[in-house]
Amino acid sequence: MNREYLRWYSQRLHRVMEMLVFGHAGAKVLVFPTRDGRFFEYEQLGLVASLADKIEAGQLQLYCIEGLATETSMPSTTIRQSASAAIAPWRNISSTKCCR
Repeated sequence: MNREYLRWYSQRLHRVMEMLVFGHAGAKVLVFPTRDGRFFEYEQLGLVASLADKIEAGQLQLYCIEGLATETSMPSTTIRQSASAAIAPWRNISSTKCCR
């Protein structure tokens, strides 16, 4: 199974981002970690392995991105700041070369 590790500095988020991509073709699925999870969580939990037949057949590609839950759910932030922080990863991922 194709497994690719990507790491880059996000100008929008002002931090290093990491992502795992599984598969070579097929429907692109954006996978978010659980609240305190990391980008490699779904691989560790065995969920990637459970989809291996579809990934290897070129039916699915998983894009497991880094979570920003600790940065977006702080109670001291305003609703506008929280919403902006929650949308930032989408803007960042959509602007990278890997997902075009």
